[in-house]
Amino acid sequence: MSEDDWALLQRATHGDETAWTALSAKYRPRLLGLAFTITRSRMEAEDVAQESFARLLIKPPRPSGDSLMPYLSTLAYRMALRESKRRSELIDLSAVELEAPCCDPAIEMIDREYADAVARAIGMLSDEHRTLLALRFQGELSYQEIAALLRLPLGTVKSRLYNAIKQCQKLLRKEELIDFPSK
Repeated sequence: MSEDDWALLQRATHGDETAWTALSAKYRPRLLGLAFTITRSRMEAEDVAQESFARLLIKPPRPSGDSLMPYLSTLAYRMALRESKRRSELIDLSAVELEAPCCDPAIEMIDREYADAVARAIGMLSDEHRTLLALRFQGELSYQEIAALLRLPLGTVKSRLYNAIKQCQKLLRKEELIDFPSK
């Protein structure tokens, strides 16, 4: 994270709403995606993201690294995991709303179909694989950070992520929306 972002965090902890808004705009979408993938509930994902930011203000981390994302992802992951364990019913991931930055309706429709297919494929994965994908791609955690968070060997994290991606590709091929090269 740049000095400007650390300065934003410091200003936000001292009540500067503009700084808070900038941090929220930067990190909230990823936290929502991470929390939604784990909880499978839009409302719970909102609660988890909000609570992550509240904890950031209450106990801000020491400046380190390039980003607040690993810290926020760890908070969101742990809270989302607790929430999903408390609740047993599942919500279909195809209900996730993704914003398309495109103006062409045909391209927008194709993007929506692709996003829905990916969401369905991720929803069909095991909780373990879904969590790993969420931490890596939505939480932006490195392999090492995921291994430390989940208390797994680095090689295990890498192989499980590889298997999760391959499983997603296999499911997407069944949807016939995307063609991945076979290896």
